[in-house]
Amino acid sequence: MRGTAVAGCLVAALLYAGAARGDSLWLRDDARWLGVVGAGAFDLPLPTDDKDIAPAYMLELRMKPGLWHFHPHVGFQGTTDGMVYGYGGIHLDLPLGDHVRFVPSGSVGAYNNGGNGKDLVGTMEFRIGSGLAWRFDNDWRVGVTWYHMSNAGTANRNPGAEMMFLEVGFPLW
Repeated sequence: MRGTAVAGCLVAALLYAGAARGDSLWLRDDARWLGVVGAGAFDLPLPTDDKDIAPAYMLELRMKPGLWHFHPHVGFQGTTDGMVYGYGGIHLDLPLGDHVRFVPSGSVGAYNNGGNGKDLVGTMEFRIGSGLAWRFDNDWRVGVTWYHMSNAGTANRNPGAEMMFLEVGFPLW
């Protein structure tokens, strides 16, 4: 576990150093912080039907890029029936032409199922996802993202949850 923490700190330092230098590793056309809000559904019926689907929302802060296309992010998501998840991680923001962006991401955070009945067997949960967004000339974005959240096998059971969000991003700085 200590090795993982050290590796995570080294990656964070590299990301920060790349952003601070402002050299060719920094994507100058994406050198802005973004606020992202989203609405969607939590615990979609994939791959089985015995799920408890709930309306979901999310708020995220995507920081300036660091090394290559990597952006650190922090955020919060929840459902209307009480689930909350605070997280941090990294994502890529890869251009596919002038306006379309491919945005895969990975996060780790603290989860509480609230009243939704979806026990993911643990407080520490991992979230991976990918999405497509349309980036307008004024840096606003609209996109759709799919996420999978689970304990990644760190507990005796690993039920997992799938979710889909419609997201709107807006430049901050």
